[in-house]
Amino acid sequence: MSVLLTQFAGYEDDLVRLLETLVRTEEITDTLPWSTELSPPDRARLRHDLALLLAEPETTGELLDWSEVEDVLAEFAGLAGWDGPLLGSAPQLSAEPVYRIEVRRQDLRLLERASPAVRQVAQEVLSRFLPLHPTAGDRLTRGQFKRLPDRGLWQIDLPDGYRLRFFLDEGARTVHVVYLGPHPEGEVRGREERVRAAVNRVRCGG
Repeated sequence: MSVLLTQFAGYEDDLVRLLETLVRTEEITDTLPWSTELSPPDRARLRHDLALLLAEPETTGELLDWSEVEDVLAEFAGLAGWDGPLLGSAPQLSAEPVYRIEVRRQDLRLLERASPAVRQVAQEVLSRFLPLHPTAGDRLTRGQFKRLPDRGLWQIDLPDGYRLRFFLDEGARTVHVVYLGPHPEGEVRGREERVRAAVNRVRCGG
């Protein structure tokens, strides 16, 4: 699962338009500042590789693979000698209020080992459901949704026995994903408590 997509969860359509603009015109150097350091052949290869990735949903019927997009951007940023964020400035985003998604990088990396069915549903949940209406289970197109009232958590059952559990901080408009993986083991309870404690400290000004 792409860190880039998680960072801009809910705004993936804006990112697609931004990248399509790069493919067509090369006129988004503020967003990809490192692209100006590429040689003309490397810039052409970047545009070519992005064009192929952006065309895949139409030809395959599957969601855009944001991990591959991130890998391509990271490859060419490396060629340019860039070690900062892949996006230098945020693209123009829609005005619709969204929830920020907090999910551990290692959980996203582990998710890459899951089956295509798990990855596709998880991507939809993280990018289209949780950022916009995290407790409206009737809007969830795939996956079983329920609340764990004794623990203050919500749970979404994904394919192949995978589960996503999250704690919602409504005041901070933040969804804290406390577990994303196969059926949770015992250590998950400790992470749930740590997330709750961290949110309470922020609320109390600690």
